[in-house]
Amino acid sequence: VTLNGSYGNTYDFKGPASLGILIGGRYENDWQFTREQRRTSWLVPDPSGSGKLVSGVKDTLEQEETDNTISYAALATAELNLNDDQSLSTTFFYTRLTDKRYIETVGFLAENAYDISSGTWEWEERQLWSTQVVGDHHFDHFADLDVDWGVTYANANREKPDSRYYEYVLGDDGQYQFQP
Repeated sequence: VTLNGSYGNTYDFKGPASLGILIGGRYENDWQFTREQRRTSWLVPDPSGSGKLVSGVKDTLEQEETDNTISYAALATAELNLNDDQSLSTTFFYTRLTDKRYIETVGFLAENAYDISSGTWEWEERQLWSTQVVGDHHFDHFADLDVDWGVTYANANREKPDSRYYEYVLGDDGQYQFQP
């Protein structure tokens, strides 16, 4: 699901003053599902002592991954022209991205020589916002002095509030048992 919207306009006031604005926003909620089989093998010395390399034990795993990404973004800008010599403008930008992921793996791990069932949960959030104010001024009465200034502030952060891994090993009784 994706939603987008924007609005822009210019407003003229009495005299030379005008105000222009632009506002935009976006929302997206995206789901991805992948299923894959992973098989690995390596070469090992032949146990018969022939000196040849033969294919070793293989990992045989099936993995399913579900990803959900939710993102928001907003942009707003305004410019006020008081006259031909004086203008002020401001811009605000915000974006937030949330990733949720679940990975389930089932199969045989040759390194440990047992069957496993594992699950990985991950949650990550990233955010950025920025604001800026800018002024352009021209003064005819002060030797054609031009003053251009600007102030910007931005903040970015990343949080990973939840990340978990569970592993179960197939026991002799045919039941998966939790591995601490």
